[in-house]
Amino acid sequence: MEELLKFGTVLMLCILVLYIVFITPTQPKVERVDAENFVLQDLQAKYSNADKISIVETKDKGNYYEIVARVTFDYYTKCPRRIHLYYLYPKQGFEPQPPEYITKNCEVHDTPIAFEEEAIIESWRKNPEVEAYIDSSGASPLVSRIKGGWEVTWIGSAEHYYKVIVNETGKTEVFVVGLNQTENTS
Repeated sequence: MEELLKFGTVLMLCILVLYIVFITPTQPKVERVDAENFVLQDLQAKYSNADKISIVETKDKGNYYEIVARVTFDYYTKCPRRIHLYYLYPKQGFEPQPPEYITKNCEVHDTPIAFEEEAIIESWRKNPEVEAYIDSSGASPLVSRIKGGWEVTWIGSAEHYYKVIVNETGKTEVFVVGLNQTENTS
């Protein structure tokens, strides 16, 4: 009788394992665009005061996506703060890993200058005349990616503006442009 009970228990466990392995439906894989949209919605809810939110990179890891997202605060100032958040979706759901600070406290930590927020900071940090212009005129940056670096244009309330070319090594070239003039190197 005891052997029959053991046999019955083993048989039930085998049936349960087979059921779990073969009968239990597996979750269908989330499509890449859906995973990115879910992450963007999560970030917009968590960081509603951010100036810019975007997906930087998405890697397909088989049964989940590794998604790198960017959140930028104070973008239109001389000291934007940029963080990267790393999601493993749907593996970890909406619990990203701790943020990586790309720019913080007006500091650029790495070269090459890879991100526009780094270019914004570098454009004035080594150029006192640009910093003085920003502070006195309330200028905001317009940033464009160019070959070999970035073009940061500071437009304020003055009769001129500054265009600063920031290359990937952080070297800058400053141009002062009058509103009715062509560009002049300063």
